[in-house]
Amino acid sequence: HRGDSYGPRSGSGRSAEGWGSAAMGWEDDVAMDGWTAEKVFGGCPTGYGYDDITFLPGHVSFEASDVDLGGKLTNRISLRMPLLSSPVGTVTESEMAIKMALLGSMGVIHGNQSAEAQAAMIQRVKRFVNGFILEPFVLGPKNTVEDLDKLKAEHGVGGVPITEDGKLHGKLIGWVGARDTDTIPEEDRKRQLQHIMVKKVVMGQEPISLKEATDLLRKAKVGKLPIVDAENRLVSLVCRSDVKKSREYPNMSVNDSNQLMVGAAVLVGLEDDYERAKGLVGVGADVLFLDGSVDAGDRLLDLIKRLKAENPETDIIAGPACSCRQAKRLAELGVDAILIGSSVPPGGFDFGSASSAVGRPEATAMFEVGTYIRLNFGIPAIAGPGICGSAAAAIAKKCQSNRAL
Repeated sequence: HRGDSYGPRSGSGRSAEGWGSAAMGWEDDVAMDGWTAEKVFGGCPTGYGYDDITFLPGHVSFEASDVDLGGKLTNRISLRMPLLSSPVGTVTESEMAIKMALLGSMGVIHGNQSAEAQAAMIQRVKRFVNGFILEPFVLGPKNTVEDLDKLKAEHGVGGVPITEDGKLHGKLIGWVGARDTDTIPEEDRKRQLQHIMVKKVVMGQEPISLKEATDLLRKAKVGKLPIVDAENRLVSLVCRSDVKKSREYPNMSVNDSNQLMVGAAVLVGLEDDYERAKGLVGVGADVLFLDGSVDAGDRLLDLIKRLKAENPETDIIAGPACSCRQAKRLAELGVDAILIGSSVPPGGFDFGSASSAVGRPEATAMFEVGTYIRLNFGIPAIAGPGICGSAAAAIAKKCQSNRAL
């Protein structure tokens, strides 16, 4: 208002005391400086991006360390940290996915590579930390030191159990570790493992809990503990290094088999999208992210239907969706979470990119669609494109997001 003073014009019918947010019907409490999210977005004729919103400071009566950042990624998977690393080639490969999982979150490995290369990255994450290793590398008595060298070069394996037939579930007859092969000269690396293996092996007997196996490891002062059944057949393996990692990273994200959790992205619209998704589930991906930024039409819906029918135990995140109508179609097909945001140019997400001619301001989309799917379907919402910093992630959290990508 412009006038002779900072108060209302004379004759306006309002007193200076009544010229405030309470008189305008904004808030009953005149000491309330800001608006709730419901009032910011409710009935607003325009949309807001994350940069349009700022939190007002309040009174803090606790330490930052007391804040619990945990929450649901899907209704079946909870994470201790609020951020996921995005499925972009320059962001998430196996190394980033491992670190994210160790810190209590998850990485989504990008699909801008062959299906085989992406599957190999998933397997690398899965082998980094294990409770019971259900598929350990195994060699036979007639394998050579060279075979063990090859395993070490390709997979970082220094020691292996030796079974009669060289396979899992074969009868355990020995163990070969780095100490047994380090001093063997180069010209003698063709020596068979049966001549150098340790035949008196410390082992655990099924049934055994992870705690019991860990105690046995500690008591026997060995690095690895083979687990055998009543017939002395190898069924799994427990490693001391994994126990150490569990102590160093108490918040790490692991599944029921104590393997690190990892997601995998599938760009919908490519010829191999279904086969790729099926292969990623086969190697242990905990979550599939179906990226509909290129094809968000019938192909995306058909892919969700097929994968849900064949793999009901695998969680699926789909998106991006910036309208309730888009989200409704995905939710009705049974997806486990929806990525909220606007579509971006072909090739996958370009996080923090310039605005497109088609879409919706990110904060408004997050609040409206996040509220809709929470109230009508009870599934988590994930903030996606447009999250390019911690401030945007925090604002998205207060706009109904469960996690931020």
